[in-house]
Amino acid sequence: MQLRRRKNHSQSVTTSLTHDAAIAAIKDREPAMAREFQDQPPAGDEPTSYDKEQLTLYLRLLDADRDGAGWREAAEIIFGIDPSEHPERAEKVFTSHLDRAKWLASSGYLELLIAGRG
Repeated sequence: MQLRRRKNHSQSVTTSLTHDAAIAAIKDREPAMAREFQDQPPAGDEPTSYDKEQLTLYLRLLDADRDGAGWREAAEIIFGIDPSEHPERAEKVFTSHLDRAKWLASSGYLELLIAGRG
């Protein structure tokens, strides 16, 4: 699976995930909408327990981004936030989690998290 990501909104970088089967298995076990999430994921340069708990959410966000889904659609489907009622929150939650997912993917941590769930 090839994931296209934008770095600093100017350059495009391609990251390859080699665990397609693990990703599919994780997605099949989890519900479509995130159960519990923070409006802002944790910052830092190491994966956290929150990152591990939100692995499926991050994978769904990366898929939505790859498929060209808009933030409104993804916020409603993945997070259950109605963007017409809460546009600022929906965009903030979507953007902050997508940025974290992209960082995990580009740093190699996403593959380690996937391997750890198998």
